[in-house]
Amino acid sequence: MEINKPISTALIFIIMLVAVFLFVLPKASDSNVLEIELATKQAEYDGKSVYYQRINEIIQSLKVKEESVGKIASALPQDASVASLAYFLDQKANETGMIIRSVNITHSSATVTKAGSAAARQQPPNQVKDISLALNMAGSYQAFKNFLYELENSARLFEINTMGFASVGSQSTSTNEKNQSTYSFTLDIKTHTY
Repeated sequence: MEINKPISTALIFIIMLVAVFLFVLPKASDSNVLEIELATKQAEYDGKSVYYQRINEIIQSLKVKEESVGKIASALPQDASVASLAYFLDQKANETGMIIRSVNITHSSATVTKAGSAAARQQPPNQVKDISLALNMAGSYQAFKNFLYELENSARLFEINTMGFASVGSQSTSTNEKNQSTYSFTLDIKTHTY
């Protein structure tokens, strides 16, 4: 049996074409799809890599500025405790030579709500709340100036709305042997919390 070369060549060529269409072309299209997916995943990875690198840089810069961030946190404390605020004011008054006679809460947006409204009693998170206090104090004018200076330079934010004073009397000081007048001071102070 003799094989006809042109017919066998044509037959092998047709079998090769069928094999290419059946096996190679589908795999080539799958390969193209996989290459596109790979490029998409690579771009996504690169984007996330840059994102996490930026977050790491921000964390490192915050670690460097940790003291400043702590001051900001103390400027707007999270607790709306009037007791801690009154203690802070009493401490500053004692440091400067003032005497706090009374502390009255005149307004607190954290506690003032519409009557009967359950939704009004709940504050949205991270909303800044105001606390207004009325202080009645006694001391010398210089001690009062020092107290105001301490409030101004404290990390916590204070706004002095009104102030008033009246003369109470005079007392002798043993250190400089002159009379210093004692005054009664009233302050309306507003501070913030969240």
